[in-house]
Amino acid sequence: LGVRDLRDAVYWDLVEANGRRRFGTFQTRWPDLLAPRGMGTSLTVNNGHPDHDGGVTPHTPGAVAAFAGFAAALAAQFPAADAIEVGNEMNSAVFTSGPMREADLEGKARYYTALLRATHGAVKAERPGMRILGGAAHSIPLAWFGVLSEAGAPAWMDAAVIHPYTTPAEQLRRQVALLRGVPGFEAMPLEV
Repeated sequence: LGVRDLRDAVYWDLVEANGRRRFGTFQTRWPDLLAPRGMGTSLTVNNGHPDHDGGVTPHTPGAVAAFAGFAAALAAQFPAADAIEVGNEMNSAVFTSGPMREADLEGKARYYTALLRATHGAVKAERPGMRILGGAAHSIPLAWFGVLSEAGAPAWMDAAVIHPYTTPAEQLRRQVALLRGVPGFEAMPLEV
């Protein structure tokens, strides 16, 4: 098909058990198949782990650090990965759980910024050139990007991710122009 760039995940709970990491199954080793085929991937790190914060979206300092440590382990394990995307549609209730899901928009942004900051630090310590993708937004929600700006999130991402499912193609340019008015996102690369 000519596809050379993927976006997928290696799930934390499939890799880590009892404090030990093991990349031993196809589900946890599939990125190894990419480089020989001239392919690459970004890896989305989103889900909680049952050993941390009861499996909900990490929100305590220990769970956030463990989440970031897992992201750094992925960066070390898979040279075909060129980016870690922190979260998936974090502005929605679908892919968050626990206190982050229950928080108001500003609270969600604070929880998310903590995940971004910790993941940025851990991954960049492991692989300085690996990109950190943030925002992880369903649609192009200006309110979400506004509270991320206020929380300082842009400092911890190399590109912002948007999923413009609700945007008619004719409106994409206009919506992106509005996003460019949010402090911190004026010139940030976008990944769709």
